[in-house]
Amino acid sequence: MYIRLDADRPFSPVGDTEEEEKRKKQEGALFQTAAIQEEEIILGKKLGEGEQGCVYQGQWRGRAVVAKGASAKEEPTLFLTEFMEGGNLQEFFEAKGRAWRPSLLLVLQWARDLARALCCLHSHTPPIVHRDLKPCNLLLSASGHLKLADFGLSRVLGGGNETSTYTMTGVTGTLRYMAPEVVRCEPYNQKVSEGILRPAKEVDIYSFSLVLWFMCTGEMPLRSCSHNDFVMAARRKQRVRPPLYRILYKTLADLMARCWDDSSLARPSALQILGELEAMNPPDPLLPAASPRPSPSSPEYYLN
Repeated sequence: MYIRLDADRPFSPVGDTEEEEKRKKQEGALFQTAAIQEEEIILGKKLGEGEQGCVYQGQWRGRAVVAKGASAKEEPTLFLTEFMEGGNLQEFFEAKGRAWRPSLLLVLQWARDLARALCCLHSHTPPIVHRDLKPCNLLLSASGHLKLADFGLSRVLGGGNETSTYTMTGVTGTLRYMAPEVVRCEPYNQKVSEGILRPAKEVDIYSFSLVLWFMCTGEMPLRSCSHNDFVMAARRKQRVRPPLYRILYKTLADLMARCWDDSSLARPSALQILGELEAMNPPDPLLPAASPRPSPSSPEYYLN
C-alpha cells in the first residue's frame, strides 16, 4: 500500500480505526485520506536509510516524488512526498560558496514562504508547533520557493485547552536556533498572570528570526558558541544574539529584533510577520547598516 502525502494537503492512511477517526476530527481538516496503488509508482535510486525504513527517489504519474518506507505489521507502506530539487537551504548556500549572498528580494521570498508555513501550523485547530526550524529543514523547489520539512519534533498543542501546560526539554531541536526559554526547560503555554498565557507557538518565531539572519548573511548564527555557552547563557539569562549590523535593510533588522525578543509574549505572531513581510518594498540600493557596529562588550555581541 502507498500513502500519498501531498505538499499542500497532507494525508493519512485509508481504513482509519475509530480512534484514528477521532484523532483526525480533533486535528481538523489538515489530515485527509488518499491512497495510490503500487503499479502507479516507479521507484528509482535509493537516497538513504534509517531506523524506520528506506528512502527512494521515484515517479508518480510523471511527477518526481520521494518514497519513504515505514514500519508496518501487515504490509510494507511507502509515504510519498514531493521531490524538492533544490535540496535544503543549508546545502544550497554551501554549494554557492562562502562569498555568495542572495538578493534581498530572494531573502524576502524565502521569508514569506516560511512565514506562510508557520501561519498554517499556528492557526490550525489545535495549533501545531514545529520546534525545529533550521536551514537544513527548509527545502527548495525547482522554482526556488521554500517549504518547511521534518516534523519529527513537532507537537499538536492542547486540543483547544488554553490552560494546558507543557515543558520543552533542552535537547529538543538545535541549540543555536532555540529560544532561551526552551534551553532553560521552562513550562510553556502556561498562565503567567491572570488572563495571560506563555504562547508555545512563539518558540518557532524565535527560531524564525535566527533562520532569517542566516538567509541574509549565509553564515551560521553564533558559530563560535559551544553547546555549554548556549546553556550557561540561557540559565544566567544573558542575551546571546547574532549582530544586527550585518543586516543592511533596517526594516528587516527591526523585525528580527522583535522576533528574538527575550520575552515570548513580546514576539509577533506568524500572521503579523507575514503581513509585515508582504508590505516590505526594499529600496535599491539598500539602506545603510541597521545599527552601528557594537563593541565586543555589548550584550548583542556576547560570545559571537
